[in-house]
Amino acid sequence: MDPKAIAEQAIAHTKENRTVAVTGTGTDEQGAAQESQACMAISPDGNTSSMKGTTKVDGVSAEVIGTGGKSYVKAPGMFYAREAGATDPASVAAFDRAVGGKYVVGDDEGSQDSADFFDGKTDGLVKGEVTDFHGKKAVPLSWTDADGTRKTVYVAAKGDPAVVGQLEENGPARVESEVTGYGVPCDVAAPPADQVITQEQARQAVAAQA
Repeated sequence: MDPKAIAEQAIAHTKENRTVAVTGTGTDEQGAAQESQACMAISPDGNTSSMKGTTKVDGVSAEVIGTGGKSYVKAPGMFYAREAGATDPASVAAFDRAVGGKYVVGDDEGSQDSADFFDGKTDGLVKGEVTDFHGKKAVPLSWTDADGTRKTVYVAAKGDPAVVGQLEENGPARVESEVTGYGVPCDVAAPPADQVITQEQARQAVAAQA
């Protein structure tokens, strides 16, 4: 079977199940260890998705929610200080006070614009030989994004055309994700407004402490 047909069957399988749970491990663009656990809920029309989960970067955990075209992150000061490149104790404390245990909201970077593992694209995929992915026989389907990220989606070689995992690589950044379940409970909702601040509000709160 050609790669486009395999991908389209895998997409249909994912959408039919409406939800999917994934765990991931790897390194970020700075080479720091990262782990994640998340579930994705597919919209009724099958065209978009929402997600919720946790991510841990270099030992620092954050709660992440993606819905309605927005991304909400709730994390300790160290998480934001590391992103800003200022991890001294004073900077970490400043971010802790600025965020105050609230979710920082920003625009989603397009991850909600599709409801499958192929980013809504099935053309130009390269099919590899059947391989072993976490103990499961799978067909690898690969492509390279415009930013140079090499992505490989692994589809079960036998039985239902289920995606069993994914690999993303770009320089030192490398994340391998394993699908741990389909049809799992995954109720995603934006946090209450009084628990949310904008990125600009967070920046201003940090600057005010200088």
